[in-house]
Amino acid sequence: MSFLSSLFGNVTLASLVFGSCLCPRPWIPYKQFCYLFVGKRINFFSAEAFCNEKSDEFGESHLVSIHDEEERLFIAENCLRLWETPAIWIGLNDIEEEGNFVWTDGSPVNFTYFNKDEPNNLEGREHCVHLWESTKWNDRPCTSPRYLFTCKKAQWDWASFCPK
Repeated sequence: MSFLSSLFGNVTLASLVFGSCLCPRPWIPYKQFCYLFVGKRINFFSAEAFCNEKSDEFGESHLVSIHDEEERLFIAENCLRLWETPAIWIGLNDIEEEGNFVWTDGSPVNFTYFNKDEPNNLEGREHCVHLWESTKWNDRPCTSPRYLFTCKKAQWDWASFCPK
């Protein structure tokens, strides 16, 4: 038994340095991804730029993309736990072509959870998507500065070597 393992047990050097073997601190690991919940109210473009700045040599970071009900619940539950509201920007938008929604990370749109009668592109200005209080999705003007946001990136390549 090494000196470090006698002190820290089954903790890896990566988790001591970075906070997690899977994700940098303060990102939260879930399945194969890392999530950063940002308690700052800004517009969609500034939120995506903030997330992009969190990219590193291990992977790109974007506003969160949501691909199934489990991931949607994970996002909503963490937002409620941290801020008592699930109202956040997500990376879904139809900025380039009305009605053709895409994720900022380029992943396929294989799951949506829009509220009834949404998206509606009210007054022809709504092209960016956020979670509503009900955790359903809604389109809003991208320049609206009223939402918190969540970033997402892949877990580190060595995550498969982390202790279970």
